[in-house]
Amino acid sequence: MTIDPRSLLASAHAARFDAKIKAGWTGRNERDISTRRDAATMAQETDAGVKASACRSSRRPARRRVNEMAVVALAATCWFGFETVDARRLLDVEPACARAGERTHDGCEDGVRAKQTAFDMWELARSWTPGFCATTRCKQRECAANALTPKLTLHGLWPSYATPVGVGGSRRGGGDRDGCYWPQNCAKPAWYPEDEAWRFDASALPNDDEFERVAPAWSLDGLGEHEWSKHGTCAAWIDTQGRQRGMTQREFYNATFALAERLGTPDALDRATGSDVDLRELQDAFGGPSKVALGCSRSCELVQVVQCFKRTADGGVGDAEDCPCVGVRDSRYDNSCEHSCARVSILSPSQTRCHRPTLIVAGGR
Repeated sequence: MTIDPRSLLASAHAARFDAKIKAGWTGRNERDISTRRDAATMAQETDAGVKASACRSSRRPARRRVNEMAVVALAATCWFGFETVDARRLLDVEPACARAGERTHDGCEDGVRAKQTAFDMWELARSWTPGFCATTRCKQRECAANALTPKLTLHGLWPSYATPVGVGGSRRGGGDRDGCYWPQNCAKPAWYPEDEAWRFDASALPNDDEFERVAPAWSLDGLGEHEWSKHGTCAAWIDTQGRQRGMTQREFYNATFALAERLGTPDALDRATGSDVDLRELQDAFGGPSKVALGCSRSCELVQVVQCFKRTADGGVGDAEDCPCVGVRDSRYDNSCEHSCARVSILSPSQTRCHRPTLIVAGGR
């Protein structure tokens, strides 16, 4: 269907921004330039058919049916330069993350010192274990038939940057390789207690049934060693000189597991197990598209969930916050579901075809 933008403008004007648009009036938003387009660009884009690119406010309307009222609201938004809540509701869009799930990012070695920038955000990454196992051909012990569970299980808690450090310049491989999106493999800071282990210490991990339930990849496949070395070491750094007290290894594990246990698995995910769900419904289970990044396989099977949290002044895990578009929601690794999938499959254990039994030993690592 081809739509003349002039007819959209006339409809919006004749209706005098009817009750639906009036109800959504928020005033002109000078800061959000992504919601305003010049008239010539609007004419070109809408003449080719109403597309998500018409306002560049989101990629997602391309996967949705746009009704007439939404078109009028969109026309008013784009032509007159104000933003309407109703336009966003009818188009089912969120604030712009135009390149969601498209980019590749890197961390930087000993990043807090190297970049002279303390981390200011935490990312909690959890796996949907059946989806993860399906992508790895059931190689891990956590994928054994008597270990596999349809729950979100711990991948890791990662110190990160809400605003990437040093981004700009050349881009290679689809990502900003010169920028730092998170610190990794940090050196031992000056404050760190001599009587606390700096190298990975398995005895610092929890050793109970809850540990195995929340983190089978840690208890059965030894993921904890990698997570401490790469990410946990940077949790010890809350200033660039390494003089302020951050987290010890034991404190890092305690914070990680406390957060994962508190969040649990949303009921909506439990109900959808074994079927597929609309992408937006899945995002809403975690607070909406800005609150979560969802990683999918090429077959649109859920593999990973990432949520973001503020870093407190003393380096602890604070309240949940929006995940930044640049660095998290635009990441191919973190948010491939939004890039490629209108619906997402929530695999059950039986759908993974993981049938190899494994003896689970309490505390085994």
